Amino acid sequence: MSVRGWLMGALVVAAFGVGGTAEGDVVLTVPAPTVASAPVIFDDEPGFNCLTMGNRMCGPDYVPFPEPVTDEVGTVHVDCLIMVGESSTLVCRDGYVSQS
Repeated sequence: MSVRGWLMGALVVAAFGVGGTAEGDVVLTVPAPTVASAPVIFDDEPGFNCLTMGNRMCGPDYVPFPEPVTDEVGTVHVDCLIMVGESSTLVCRDGYVSQS
């Protein structure tokens, strides 16, 4: 191989991440895939559960809900709090949130 051919090969390796193995196979390097992060829900947005998110402390407007709650698909939720105010928000320790 000439010096010029060797230099061209070195430039290809440097520019494109192409390298050879001891057996002469060409190997292409591929960047690692990026992982999408979970959306961030703030405490004043729907879906926030003060029992399972943030500092896990609910404000003084939340009072214990006295009975188990059954959701739309029939799952029973216990250990819930309800916020009394303009709109009622029910949050349960298992992650269930309901707003009305």
